[in-house]
Amino acid sequence: VAAREAAGHTRTADELAAELETQARRVNAPHMAVELLSRWAERAEGSQGAFALGHAGEGVHGLAEPLSFHLALLRSSAFEAFLDTCSRSAALRAELLRAGPGCCATPPAAAGGADDEISTALSQALRDFVARLLLPGAHVLWPGLLEVLLHSGAAEENMSKSQGVGSAGRSQQPAGATRCGPWARRALALVKRQWQAEALPAALRVLDRKLLILAQKPSDTAADVEAADASSSAGLLRGAGGARMSKVAIRAALARDRLRSCSSQAERLRQRTELLCDACARLEAAQSVSSVVMPQAEKLLADADDMLTALDSGVTDLSAEQTELKASLAQLSAALQQQIDGFQEMAVAQAGKQAHLQEERAALLRRMEEVDMQLAQITEDRKNCEEQAELLSGKLKEQRNHFQDKIADSFCKQKRLTDEKLQAATCKECAHTALDVICREESRRLQNLEVQLRKRRGELRRTCASYLRQERLRMEAAAECLGGQPFSVAAVAAAATSSKVTEAPEEVDPVAIASIALQDAWKASAAVLRRAEPLMTDSPSPELPTPAAPGASAQPAAGAADASGSADAGVAPLAAVWLSPSASSEAPLEDAQEFFARQAARGHCCIDCGLPDADWATVTYGAYLCVDCAGRHRGLGVHVSFVRSTTMDIWSKDQLRRMQLGGTQRFQDCLHSYPQLEVLPHTSAALLSRYRSRAAAFYRQLLDAEVAGSRPAQSPPTVTEGHLADAGAT
Repeated sequence: VAAREAAGHTRTADELAAELETQARRVNAPHMAVELLSRWAERAEGSQGAFALGHAGEGVHGLAEPLSFHLALLRSSAFEAFLDTCSRSAALRAELLRAGPGCCATPPAAAGGADDEISTALSQALRDFVARLLLPGAHVLWPGLLEVLLHSGAAEENMSKSQGVGSAGRSQQPAGATRCGPWARRALALVKRQWQAEALPAALRVLDRKLLILAQKPSDTAADVEAADASSSAGLLRGAGGARMSKVAIRAALARDRLRSCSSQAERLRQRTELLCDACARLEAAQSVSSVVMPQAEKLLADADDMLTALDSGVTDLSAEQTELKASLAQLSAALQQQIDGFQEMAVAQAGKQAHLQEERAALLRRMEEVDMQLAQITEDRKNCEEQAELLSGKLKEQRNHFQDKIADSFCKQKRLTDEKLQAATCKECAHTALDVICREESRRLQNLEVQLRKRRGELRRTCASYLRQERLRMEAAAECLGGQPFSVAAVAAAATSSKVTEAPEEVDPVAIASIALQDAWKASAAVLRRAEPLMTDSPSPELPTPAAPGASAQPAAGAADASGSADAGVAPLAAVWLSPSASSEAPLEDAQEFFARQAARGHCCIDCGLPDADWATVTYGAYLCVDCAGRHRGLGVHVSFVRSTTMDIWSKDQLRRMQLGGTQRFQDCLHSYPQLEVLPHTSAALLSRYRSRAAAFYRQLLDAEVAGSRPAQSPPTVTEGHLADAGAT
């Protein structure tokens, strides 16, 4: 590894993960564990190292940076390997159990001196390391989770030893003794921080830096174009030989300059669109992680319930088995005792009979031989009875010992199952806490991702629209170079699909350059639309302003023929439209951020072009603008249109009140009364005609009066006078 680093080779995250797992499995003493955790924590806090992912995981524009040591540690299984080593090592397990509530739920044992210092250091190091690796709030379930891991490791170690001995007389541990270990490892994996979520902000910062670099390029390009125009303006009217150029040649030269400018701007907007597409794709991938995490957490809780149910069933079965064994022992003991009592009574009777015969022997010497034979027979029978009684006593003792061993073994099994039940209850409590922690974290993360995704989608729509407008200008310039014919989308599509580019001659033909530029603009815009359209479909598209019906302006137009009577007749319906308050005119004044956040949730579009999610506004008219139309409004002057950002600028009370009283819909309804002003202003002349008209001037005065709490001093202009220029707006 040192040789590869000296040679300049970048280590991958997989190589670092293998090295960290090897270090974790080599730990066999408490001081080694403290040193390893301290070294990992120091490297993670210092953000040392840059480790590549080792696979093709980067985006098209390289948004993913190399992982830091902290992210590579989260991505690896080194911490799980360290806990597995601690659970299987008797020394490490004893130190962790003695560390007390700071490390696990087991109370500390009585010790002193260096052992207490090692236990305290190990507990502190593990607690600090866990705070970096687990989710916020997961420290509540960590003591119980660690205790389950340590006990399950000890149970697995004892089971492996008992299987190695292979004694036939002992019963193995039940399968429930190892259920809590895998469950605790799954719970630890769920509450552990996800390295993809931790790396996402860094990737978005890379995107913002690239977007900032792209945003700074147009100013340099514009300066170069102005310098080139200034240098070539002197010789524009003359050809290469000094003769005056024709009008057609001048138009062709201007078209070529315009084509170069449009091509550079189109390339910049295409790169910006590609970057925003990658960012939206990453945010959608991060948003889909919650659909996998939440079912796993719920399954974790269900598994804990299953463990408790299985252990309760085992305890109940063992209790029933103990009851049956006790009843069998009592029945067998009663039968054997009855037999023993019978033989003892028989022995007593035989002894009495023997004494009686001995007395008769003395009296009946004549019957001595017969009595001797009977005496010998009785003595033999008595001996057999005593042997049978001793045999039955030994059998009773063996049966009693056998049943007592079974009862003792049953008590041991019941104790083990009771311990497992306590651990399972701890697991269930940990599962509930883990589910709460994961739910809170996923809710917060989904809200952040939704905000980021909505913002990036809005920026993607605005950038894509600007890019398509620029490509249209580029294709118009190329079409003008080809022959000065009017621009047609069908003609451009036919030319882009049918025309073939031949090899360029030694002298570049402007017509060939224009044809190549036309094809490139068409193909590039089609590729960008195919890439960006799926990423913009999830957002609801707000309804664009609908133009007024043709019959709405028929009566005012017809009445214009009458010089005096029709003008007075058209003022009344116009006043009803102009002076009708908006829906939020009676709403109390609120904070600017809350107001604009609520308006953004409802959806609003640009008053001039109809683009959704407009985040700029003209305070003068109380309407919303996109970023491009906001730049056009700045050129009108602050006395005509005062522009502010809804997210970056500070709003005063009067400005916020104008937005509440106005609104895009109210301004559109007022403009519908004037057919010359209701068309969307796509050109600068149309924009000047709309906002320097008498109707726009009266709308400004109307908002001023409503903010001041009064009525306007003048009446709205008529249909025939509303589109005329206002004297005070020039």
